[in-house]
Amino acid sequence: YNYADWLFLNRIDHYFDVTKTQNVFLKQQLKQHFAWHRQSELPLYVDFLTTFKAKAQDGLTKEELDWVFDNFKARRQQLFNRLLPDTADFLSTLSPAQIDYFEKKVIKPQVKVERSDEEIQKRLEERAEKYLEKMEGWFGTFSKNQKYRIKRLTFAIPDIKDDWAAYRHQRRKELIAFLRI
Repeated sequence: YNYADWLFLNRIDHYFDVTKTQNVFLKQQLKQHFAWHRQSELPLYVDFLTTFKAKAQDGLTKEELDWVFDNFKARRQQLFNRLLPDTADFLSTLSPAQIDYFEKKVIKPQVKVERSDEEIQKRLEERAEKYLEKMEGWFGTFSKNQKYRIKRLTFAIPDIKDDWAAYRHQRRKELIAFLRI
């Protein structure tokens, strides 16, 4: 958290090759946003996590899970609302060359790869293992029967990797078109 401002500046520069003027603006605005976040948002996170811990002692009900997701959504929306004006200001300063630079960073040629049944099966197995590992991190060790059921359920989830890549590609193209307006 203490180095997040540096990380953000580094990533923004990586994608946009920012000018000195833009860099000064970004540093100033990030400093203000992090001060606000530390003062206003972090105490809310502490309250949330304290309450969450108490609620989770006996397991979480559907209503409590809804409360968790609603809280997360509210914090995320508050952050986005706070950042939106400065983000718009920054994006409005991008030159055509910077937009071209961004495009080269995020738009990669899409190659449709035909995957064999074995490759798909391997990817699904890896995904099932990752899901299981994450769930055990949250809930503790599962019995053999529970592991089997979780893996079986993850295999029932459609493999949308290629669809997701196509969606991301399209959204990035739309963003670039928007930036060129």
